[in-house]
Amino acid sequence: MIDSTLTMMTIGERELAVAQDGTGPTVMFLHGIGGSSTVYRAQAEALAAAGFQALRPDLAGAGRSPLASTPISIDSHASDVIEILAVLNIDRVVLVGHSMGTLVARAIAAMRPELVSGLVLLGAVEAPAPPAAELIRNRARQIRQMGSAAVAEQILNLSLSADTHRLRPEITAFIRELICAQDAEGYAANNEALAAAPDPGDVAAHLPVLLVAGEKDTLSPPELSARIAAGHEKRSLAVLPGIGHWIPLEAADQVAALLVAFARRL
Repeated sequence: MIDSTLTMMTIGERELAVAQDGTGPTVMFLHGIGGSSTVYRAQAEALAAAGFQALRPDLAGAGRSPLASTPISIDSHASDVIEILAVLNIDRVVLVGHSMGTLVARAIAAMRPELVSGLVLLGAVEAPAPPAAELIRNRARQIRQMGSAAVAEQILNLSLSADTHRLRPEITAFIRELICAQDAEGYAANNEALAAAPDPGDVAAHLPVLLVAGEKDTLSPPELSARIAAGHEKRSLAVLPGIGHWIPLEAADQVAALLVAFARRL
């Protein structure tokens, strides 16, 4: 097991928790909504063992990173990550995003393309259409009124595959606890950030991209990842049988192997 270090970094008006594993070329992990840096523990260990540095921030309002007085958005998350890299004097990085984190990763690649050597999108999502955005805003209101635990079962039912529910109860339990532990205001604010997410645009044609989709993912079906991958010679797509939306947890070892192979090719 690789030892992790955890640092609270001052980024503008925010205090962000950043876990670091290993040394070498940098891979930055960006979690999805309701998640935190802990969802990537298995992948961080694999990359550290393979000679890479893995950085795992808790985005503002999630995990161990509290909200600040300034609002959060997809772009503010992207700017925070860019500043983390600047503080650490890192000028080149592979970005790994899951769910909402794929929008943050794509925003960083658009804002600062010279920083990004490769992009990995796990359960890639798009900016939500108006009906979906309103459902997400309703969930934010529910979280504020009743707490994060009030939506835990709803999220589990929407996002995990039937195979994971039946065969991997430890994964279900871990995600339930992850959601329940979220600060209610931070979780609600991140839901609102997702609801207001802008269209990320196309991924730059020159950028190597790996897309990983869960075969049973109803929130981000494989067809979406295939559409992003279509017609781009530097993009590859892996569809994982029996896996839902929580890809880094439901298919931890498979994802770790794919990430190590991708990073080594760059």
